[in-house]
Amino acid sequence: MKAELQEISPIESRFSIELEAEKVKELLEKAYVQLAKKVSVPGFRAGKVPRRILEQRFRTQVEADVVRDLEWLGYMEALRTHKVDVVGNPHWVHGVFNPQETYSFVARVEVRPKPQLEVYKGLPLSFVEAVVSEEDIEKQLEKMRLGRARYEEAKGREEVRLGDRAVVDFSADIEGKPFKGSEGQGISVDVVQGELSSGHMPQLEAAKLNETCEFKHIFGEDAPEASLQGKTAQFKVTVKAIHERQLPLLDDAFAVSLNWEVKTLEELRVRMREGMERAERRRLAADFRTQAVEQLIERNPLEVPNSMVERGIDWMMEGALRSIAQTGVDPRTLQMDWSGIREEMRPKAVVEVKGQLLLGAIAKAENLEVGEVDLEAKFKELAEDSGLELSQVKKQFADAAQKQALSQGILEEKALEFLKLHAKAPEAG
Repeated sequence: MKAELQEISPIESRFSIELEAEKVKELLEKAYVQLAKKVSVPGFRAGKVPRRILEQRFRTQVEADVVRDLEWLGYMEALRTHKVDVVGNPHWVHGVFNPQETYSFVARVEVRPKPQLEVYKGLPLSFVEAVVSEEDIEKQLEKMRLGRARYEEAKGREEVRLGDRAVVDFSADIEGKPFKGSEGQGISVDVVQGELSSGHMPQLEAAKLNETCEFKHIFGEDAPEASLQGKTAQFKVTVKAIHERQLPLLDDAFAVSLNWEVKTLEELRVRMREGMERAERRRLAADFRTQAVEQLIERNPLEVPNSMVERGIDWMMEGALRSIAQTGVDPRTLQMDWSGIREEMRPKAVVEVKGQLLLGAIAKAENLEVGEVDLEAKFKELAEDSGLELSQVKKQFADAAQKQALSQGILEEKALEFLKLHAKAPEAG
């Protein structure tokens, strides 16, 4: 077999491959032998169909199968010989098949680019340490209290206050015409700041029981239909009942009721701080990665193969579909332009692929490695974040491919830490 390699670009190569006539004959003979064992032809016993009959009936299909096998055989041998790091499947330029002659063909392949690092030390990167203040904790505690609020009928008053839950009848129009969702009776709304689509109606503050108030609302993303976005609706709302919010006391009993495996409010605050600091570290790490990747791409331009971008889009789509499914909605029931969504994701996927390649190149250039100690530390971190036992986390990464993916993630973190250690402060202004 002969296999010549030609580099077309940093992301594409071309194999010109030729297989000997003997190999062609060998695979053709084998194909007809296997076919004879499987097919049934009237007038002949199983496995005894003459070759000429098989050729008359099945020649086109057999030769197509042999061409496929020859091409894959030659292609895989060419990869072993030239050790090309291909990504995705090859694009074939088929040759002319003759049972008595050599078979020549071309395989074009996308290859993993090898970034040429020009500048990566001394990047002007900004970063801060994760800090969670007492005020942050108290705000989160208040949100948790609000999440456990009870509502009781407001006795002795007929005016709506901020924080109440009101039962209302309403009607609305845009330029005098009704629209989808423009009427409702006996609807509960919260008199707090927020989106109308989420049941928030702060405009009712100071409204009177059984009286009708009017207000205007400009629809944004909360519009019941996209065609209504940016349009102004006139609302008429009558308050039919007022319910007063009752918040639980912020005490040890409240802390226990949250099922966080704590016994006191102080223990709860400690657990909250730990969790909030982890979340803040993740947020800051993501921000730093975005900043670093943008600067790396700007200073170290490179092309990326489409097949790698497509895989990146696949990964992003899978994540989006999982998020939808977690809400209880079957994504298959949604009337979505999935191909359009993929195209919207493409620019982000391109940046992500470039970032992974550049960070990998930095790790290689600086001889960064991932050992068992690094993996063990990551397992413990994942266990703390998820609340799972360490053994359960390790079980999730028992598969070699999953463990390899985790190692690549750790290596990327090391490359980002290297960039941070060798960064310079951004210029003011």
